[in-house]
Amino acid sequence: MTSAVLLFRDCALHNDVHPGVHHRELKKTWEKVSKTTKQSIDKLQNLVSADGRFRNMRDALHRCDPPCIPYLGLYLTDLSFIEEGTPNFTDEGLLNFSKMRMIAHVIREIRHFQQTPYKIDMSPKVTNYLLDPTRLMADEELLPNIFMSGAKAFLD
Repeated sequence: MTSAVLLFRDCALHNDVHPGVHHRELKKTWEKVSKTTKQSIDKLQNLVSADGRFRNMRDALHRCDPPCIPYLGLYLTDLSFIEEGTPNFTDEGLLNFSKMRMIAHVIREIRHFQQTPYKIDMSPKVTNYLLDPTRLMADEELLPNIFMSGAKAFLD
């Protein structure tokens, strides 16, 4: 996992995987993880920590050359704070251009990471596996399975 995060510069992946890695039911598994791997995960934890409004992640993103997948929650948090904390109009009734510039800055940062695509070599074996029509389930087959697994989890 840590190498995938570093290889693809994917902060979002780490934020998605981290809660699962530290789940209490994985305690025995976690005890078997090597010290080196634990240190790598700790470094990533420090990188994506929400402390200081994601200061470490922001610094890393500003140093990173695209392609990169930033943690979208960082930008959504910024936009929420701007929206909630800054009025749309000044006391004189004029449009608050300062607020609009702050919003534009956040959007510009997001777009910066969208400009460079990943160059990943296509693997015919993986492509064929993913596109194999015999592996696909029809909606009629899928929905009852989703419902039943959700009901089972609720009843357990």
